[in-house]
Amino acid sequence: MRLTALIVAALAALASACGSPPAQGAELGAAFADLERLADEVQVDAVECAHKAGEVDAYIDEQGGIVHDGKAVFDCFDKLLATPKYEVFSDDSPAMRRTIYDGYVAIHQCLEKEGYASPEPPPFEDWVEAGRTWDPYGDMVAARDVDRLETATQKCQPR
Repeated sequence: MRLTALIVAALAALASACGSPPAQGAELGAAFADLERLADEVQVDAVECAHKAGEVDAYIDEQGGIVHDGKAVFDCFDKLLATPKYEVFSDDSPAMRRTIYDGYVAIHQCLEKEGYASPEPPPFEDWVEAGRTWDPYGDMVAARDVDRLETATQKCQPR
């Protein structure tokens, strides 16, 4: 599991989904680079923590994912994400909620540009209050339209 893919995909969508980045593109690019660096650091820290906990076979593979055979890596991520250094990656942090929402909006815009139907995004506050249930692929997922979903994902997910 590559933490960057899990946490930073929404921010990457802002920077690369089907078109040019927002007006603050340079600032967004710098923020994305900082998050990428931090995501790499948390991967390394999680493996080191797992080693200390006895999961000595855990390692980061050539694709950047953590390979492990136990629970220690998950426990380490839980501990690390609760620290101030990595709290931005907690999906309960205000910064991450905003990042995910903004990424979904960018994907929604890309889907519409590519001719796919995508449910309109609710206002950010409504999305949070509703339990963050809206996502731009919602209609395709609900229809179980796997082929269309796969094609749309390839076109509108960050690379």
